[in-house]
Amino acid sequence: MKSKDKKDIQRQIFEEIRKELPSRFELARTVSKILDVSTDSVYRRIRGEKDISLKELIILCKHFNLSFDKYMQDSSDAISFYYPPLRYSDPDNYISYSESLLKFIKSIWNIKEKECVMLLSDIPIVHLGRYKELALFKSFISSNKSYGNDDFNSYIEHAENMRVTSNLSELTKVYSTMPTIEIWTETTIDPTLQALKLYYKAGYFTDPTQALIICNQLTLLINNLEEWIEKGHKNIDPTNSAIKVYLSNNNCETDLFFLQSGPIKLNCFKLSTFNSITSSDPVFCSDTERFIEEQVKDQATLLNEVPKTECTQFFNKMREKISATVD
Repeated sequence: MKSKDKKDIQRQIFEEIRKELPSRFELARTVSKILDVSTDSVYRRIRGEKDISLKELIILCKHFNLSFDKYMQDSSDAISFYYPPLRYSDPDNYISYSESLLKFIKSIWNIKEKECVMLLSDIPIVHLGRYKELALFKSFISSNKSYGNDDFNSYIEHAENMRVTSNLSELTKVYSTMPTIEIWTETTIDPTLQALKLYYKAGYFTDPTQALIICNQLTLLINNLEEWIEKGHKNIDPTNSAIKVYLSNNNCETDLFFLQSGPIKLNCFKLSTFNSITSSDPVFCSDTERFIEEQVKDQATLLNEVPKTECTQFFNKMREKISATVD
């Protein structure tokens, strides 16, 4: 997005917020408390000296019930993406990144009307919180090049310092209380199995039982997903945790998460297990929404509605792949 457009957006949103505030409330102090920044920092945003971030825009729109799309209208073909930097080798950066991600997801899902659609080429991060070794292995794959681990064992201590499993556990808890639509394929677990075999053969597992534990946890994940499909929800609250799982005939090349919460629409593209870029461009979001609808309509089967034997057949294929990896 062009610099001029950003300044226009900031000017517009602060004008709207000023209208929403009672006369006794001061704009800078109010926004300072909402964004948890200094009043001086808010004044710099009001004057256009500092750009307002996508995350801040979302928070303000949600707090004041403003139309998010209204501020993202742009006539050019260029769109902007939100990309928080993630450095796997820096525990402090990793912790702040994961905590920021968790806070962001919680803020989105506090809105009553919400929907999340996941088009999956790999196991999504929200499923990992229940399975410690599997979660650590997926983190290990993502961070190995930057951290330079000699083996999986040496990484575990590093991961504990970064609170990988505890943060993922919190993220999974949030996921388990929200409605989702997930589009899986017969190859969704393949990247994890291929990486497991590759790293095992390369000698990264000094303790072979850990690789077997990861295989077992993959099976538990698949069994759990099958159980959810049969029930139609993820936990004891069927209203707020409904799940629909589609089996797509079109293998995805990347993971796509489409989030809609009230007036807010977001596209998230996964770069690695833990990292992603996000866009709220209205045209881009509409095109993505249309693309997902076409995928579901023309190339996918809703497993919640097929005979149980057909659903079991899909999961048996994945279990067979896991068994072959164990062998």
